[in-house]
This record gives sequence, C-alpha cells and structure tokens, in this order.
Amino acid sequence: MDNGSPDYMEATMRTSADLYSVAASVYKEKTGELSSLTLPEVERLSQEIAAIVPAGNVPGLILNGLANLKGRTVEPGESRKYVELLFRGVRQQMDKAIYGAFFVAPAQILDGYQKLLRLAGKDPDEAFPEGTWQFYLEFALREDSARHANETTGFHHRLLLDRVALMDSELLGAWMLTAAEFARCLPDYLENEWHERMLLKTMADLAETNRVRRSEVYRGLYPQWEKQRPYSRAAGLDYISTRRQQFEAFWTPHYAALPSKVARQLDEVMTELRTGQLPAYQQQMSWLAYLEPGTHHERRVPYGLEDARLAVVYQARYYLLPLEVVSNLASASALAGSILSAKPSAPPAVLDELLVNVPRAEQGGLRRQLEPAVQQELDALRRAPVILNWDIRDTKAPLAAIRREKRGIGDHALTIFRTSESIVFDQSHIFFDGAWGAAVAEIMTNEALVYAKAYAEHTRVRRSAKQPPYSPVLQAPAKWQKQVEKIQLAPEASAENASIQLEPVIKLRQHLKQRSDQLQITVNDLFILYRGLHGVLYQPSPRLQEQLQKLSLARGAGGQKAHQAAVDALKNLEHKNPAVLIPIDASRYNPRDRVFPTTFRNPITDFWDYHQRTLAALTEYRASTGGNAKKAFNRFDETRGVYLRLIGGFGELLGKYKEIALRGESASTASIKFLAHMSGPMRKLLDNIPGRFDVLNEIIKGEEVFSNTGRVAPGSTLRRFITAKDDNAQKTFAWGVQTDDQNVVRLSLRDFRPHVKVLHEAGLQTLAALMVQDYLDAYAEGFNAYVTDLREIVVASWK
Repeated sequence: MDNGSPDYMEATMRTSADLYSVAASVYKEKTGELSSLTLPEVERLSQEIAAIVPAGNVPGLILNGLANLKGRTVEPGESRKYVELLFRGVRQQMDKAIYGAFFVAPAQILDGYQKLLRLAGKDPDEAFPEGTWQFYLEFALREDSARHANETTGFHHRLLLDRVALMDSELLGAWMLTAAEFARCLPDYLENEWHERMLLKTMADLAETNRVRRSEVYRGLYPQWEKQRPYSRAAGLDYISTRRQQFEAFWTPHYAALPSKVARQLDEVMTELRTGQLPAYQQQMSWLAYLEPGTHHERRVPYGLEDARLAVVYQARYYLLPLEVVSNLASASALAGSILSAKPSAPPAVLDELLVNVPRAEQGGLRRQLEPAVQQELDALRRAPVILNWDIRDTKAPLAAIRREKRGIGDHALTIFRTSESIVFDQSHIFFDGAWGAAVAEIMTNEALVYAKAYAEHTRVRRSAKQPPYSPVLQAPAKWQKQVEKIQLAPEASAENASIQLEPVIKLRQHLKQRSDQLQITVNDLFILYRGLHGVLYQPSPRLQEQLQKLSLARGAGGQKAHQAAVDALKNLEHKNPAVLIPIDASRYNPRDRVFPTTFRNPITDFWDYHQRTLAALTEYRASTGGNAKKAFNRFDETRGVYLRLIGGFGELLGKYKEIALRGESASTASIKFLAHMSGPMRKLLDNIPGRFDVLNEIIKGEEVFSNTGRVAPGSTLRRFITAKDDNAQKTFAWGVQTDDQNVVRLSLRDFRPHVKVLHEAGLQTLAALMVQDYLDAYAEGFNAYVTDLREIVVASWK
C-alpha cells in the first residue's frame, strides 16, 4: 500500500490508536494469559497491524474476541470469520478506488490476521490446521488463472507404437474408466503419497536424533525414491498395489539397518501420525468437494461418492453420469457411444464460459439471479470432480490456449482435454500442487493405456445404443449475459519455447565443480540468475519494433491507446530486477504444508558488470603476446576468481532458501546461519537472507512466479507445463519450466500485464502474443549465450 496516501495515513492512524487502546486494556486485564510481549512490543505490533490492515475498529474487535477465547487454539471457522471481517473493515475505511488500487493482495489481510493472533497470544499454526498455504489458496488462488496444466503424450504415442486401433467410443471409454476409478480410489492414492513422505522423513529424523551411524544416508532416501517410484502398474497388479510393493522393497532394508530401539520408536511414531494426520490430509486433498465462491474466499463443500458425477464434454455440450455406472469396459464404451452418437436439439452450452471468466467474488450473486432450473443444472455440474473434454484441440496451440476451452464453472478439481497428439490436465491449485499434478497426469495416462489395451484384447460386443446421459442445457437470458460480459476477467497472453540447450549447461556445472566444491549451482539457479540479467539486457526484436511502428501510425483513439499501452509495457521492463516467487515442494516435510513459497530478488545489481569485466579480461589475455601474456592472464584469473566466487555464493544462497523449505522451517521458526567464510560481494548476497521466512510476506513481495518442476521421471511422457498465478494483479508474469525425458527444456510464460487487455479490446491479440513470445525467445537465446560465455571463462587456462 502507498504509505504516502493521505487516506491510507488517516486510516492507519485511526486503526493503530484503536487497536493499541484495546491491546493495552486486554494486556493489563490478562497479563500472562496473552503473549509474552512487553507493552512497548504490543505498541509496535499494533502499529504494524494497522499499517497492513487499516480497518478502523475492526482489528481491535477481533483482538478482543481472540483474547477471550480459552487456550491458544482458534478454530478454522473462527479464523475465516475474522479474516472476512478484516476484508470488510478495510473496504469501509477506504473508498472503492483506493481499496482496489492498494489492497489487491489477500496475503496482506491474512498477514495482518496472523499478527493479531500473535498479539492475542494464540498459536498461528493451530489457527490453520491445514497449513498456511492451504488457507491462503482459498482466499487468493480463486480465479481462472490460478490453475496450472500438464501435458502427456504417452497415450497417443504408445497406442501408435503398439499398433492398437480402437473406435472413438473405446478411447473415450478408457478415459472415462480412468477418471471414475481415480476419483473412487483417491483416498488410497493420497495414502501412498502421505505414507512415503512421512515414513522417510520420520526415519531420517529419528536416525539423526539417535545419532545412528551414517544417518545422512536416511536424509537422502526420499530423493532416491523420487527417481525410482513407479507411475504405471506391474503385470498382474493394480497401480496402488504396485506402488506399495515397490516402496516396501525400497525402504525395508534401511529399516532393518536401524537399531531395534530406533525401529520401535519409528513404529510408534508412525502409528500415532497415521491416526492423527492421515485422515485430515485425505480430506484436505479430496476432489469430492466443490468450491462455493464467496465475496472473499472459496469454501470447500464436500459431498459423498454416491453424489459424484463424471462430466464429459462433446460438441460443446456437457453430459453428466454417476461415477458408479462407469464400472467396466462394456458399460463405459456403451455410455461413450451414446454420447458420441447423440443428436441433441439444445444449442451448445454458453453459461459455463461466461461464468468461468467472471471474478469469483461476483459469481455467487450472479448465480442467484438465474432461474431455479438453471441453478439446479449448475448444482449438478459442480459435483463433477473431473470434466473430460473430448472435443479435439490443436496440439500445436499453447497450453494456456488449450485449457481455455470448455472447462466447467471453476468449482471443480480437474479438467482433461484431448488434442490430436496428447492429453492436457488442467488442475485447480486449491486441489493440486505442481508436483502432485504432474504425478496424477502421468499415472492417469498410464491407467488409460491399460484400459485401452484391454479393449483391444477383448472381443467387441455390439450393444444397442443407449439414450445419452443427462445433458444440462446451461443457457441464460440475454439480459443476464450482457450483464456478465461487462465484468469478465482480464485476458492473458502466453508463449512457449523449447530452444534452451541443456547439454552445455550440464558441462558448465561439471567444469565449475572441477574448479571448486564451493561452486555448486543447479540448473534452476542459473535460470533464476539469468532471469535477473534478462531484465537488464532485453531489447525488442526488429519484428516487434516493426509491428509497434505500424501501430503508431494507426488512426483513432483506440489504436493510439493500444500503441501507448504496448510502449509503456516495454518501458516498464527496462532494467527490471524482479522479485521472483519460487514455489518449493514442502510436502516431504509434512504433506499438509504442500508448498513453501519463497521470494528471491538478485541483490547483486552489478552482476552483469562482473560478467563483462571478466569477458573483457579474457579477451585481453587471448590477444596478448610475449611478456604481457602472463600479466594479462593473471589479471584475468584474478577477475575470474572474484566472479566465480560470486556465482558460487549465489548458488549457496538459493540452496539455503531451498534447505529451509525442505526442512519445513517456515513461518516463525526458520533461520539461516550466516556463512563465516564468505566476504566481499558474497557478504552482500548473504546479508539479504532474511532472519526468518513468513509465507505470507514472501507471497506479498513476489512480482512474478517462477516454477520449475525439474526433469521428469525416467520414461515419463510429460511434455509441457504451465504454472498457476494467484489473484494479485501485481503478479505480471508466470514462468513455467519443465525438462522432458529427452532432456528438452520447455519454457512457458503467461503474461498478465495491463497492456494485454488493452490490445485485446482493440482486436490486437496477435500483437499481445508476439510481445510475450518475443520476451520469452530473447530469454532463451540470451541464456544460451550466457552459458557459452561462462563456460569460456571457466575453462580458460594459461597457454
């Protein structure tokens, strides 16, 4: 929020005065029952809260309510109620324009609430039993952009390779069986995920605590398991049994090597954890719940398996059928055939596409305006955890475009799309994280293959065509449609690139390690390092400049407005060193925590200068002759040493950030020890490590999302990935990185900058796409050149 705004200052002062008055009163009445804060600390914290949530007397009322709750625990329902009050309080204190301009991040509201909990002496962790991230998701990853997508090619490729030819009804039947069976067995899939993480983590903790010989081996077990866990079933077994059998074979030898006392401890702890945590985790991650959109947050409404439906989209119409009727090969193909041969009289659905592109905060009121019969149709559709869109899409289209086809109304977990060569999985971040979403995509692809091959191996039985399943009409009055069209979400532009050269990066890392064990830097570290440099180096391509020049000559206010928006967007990129939000998998510490987001901005603003000076010294040395050559090499070698130590410090810095996440030391417990052996530029790096991480503060600071799912598992057919973006308008870019099984690095970039909307309104969607494609292509080209230069620097030696 703009601290210079008079309205903000006035609201802050009113809030601070009222809150401190309440806090001081409660402090005097209940000394010892609240927190261990001193009165000056109470005053300071009151001022901090007021600056974050200038909501008049509302924070004081909440503090008073929290203070009167017995014990240190606050129920989740109470927390949601208080957060809603904070939202309303801020709106009341500030007019709509100011609220919209400054309070775009729900993380700020939640951060203020967490500080109120601390002020009241309550345990913030107890207020969020599903973790801070899950609570945050339901307030701030609500819109259509808050979904990520994965693509697999295995289904099409394997059937083609094995020369399996099936009717379309059988192909659809295979995917219907897969979706229905996965939804039915989801608790077992989740149990496997939970058990593997918690067992290996607990085993490592106990080995370390009890000083078991070679305890470091136990800490490295989960990464080993990640590389070998199966994503397809073994012969004669279902997938869940396959996974359990192979995991048992993996961990049992390590369990047998534990001292008997430690093994008994492990058994006892796991029994307790299984009883206390597993059911809650299965409920937290269940797809059998629809999202009820409220003014400020989503409410997950669970329903029973008997009420669950499978939704199939064909020719832009929805067909809903109970999960229980999709039970075997014959029934699935017959139902699929009835859908594919249907001759509906109703027009294609339109209501879904209108609703899914409306802000979630507005949807509740809009739905209530519809006729009761239409509301019943929506109520049936929202009980479909999986929507299977069988209309074929162009595989060459960007994932962000493929996923924008018919995909429900935003209340469900998963939509599956079919292209001519692949299957695309569009996943709500409230139900999926990146790693879990990728795993589900691969597992479901392999399961669908099993059913498809089963069709090929069985004699086909011709069955009479059934009546197609229930198909909601999903139409709306013209007046309502016009109302909704005025409040559609801003569009996005997207781009993809596959030109990163990975082999030189791998060789560069090997050369760095050969020079020094302290020069440890991952491929993703290099991606993030160059993201900061790209902001300094980017120049629009001649093609883009030509298009902008043509637009500058356009007549009319619309064309000039579009041109100015595009020019402003490019200007805002100049010399930009963005704060990048990096989601890190925290589930191996505790599955319920799901993701630990950390924000990183390269604190070495003259990094490129170090690079240029080192390259210049190398060029000078190579051009030198005679007696000057040795002096030139020494100058280069000294300059190189400083630069490479800086790169090593950068890698160590990011490594420490990741270490915190993997150990679960988030929120109020995380701290990093400064590394005494570093000095100079490296000290500048380390001085930027925060003394503690706070999940919400990290989210607030991030300007872009940079999500790298890493290299896929051996044999995986995952090909492309796009990441999700939260609802904060300050998040302008969402970068996705995935390396496929052939070591092809695939980049994706979703662009949410303001100019995209202006260009779309002017009918210039192609230009919006060109601008983001140009930026992404320049990043890939620049990264390749940077790696080449850096490798030249590293391998140079005295001639």
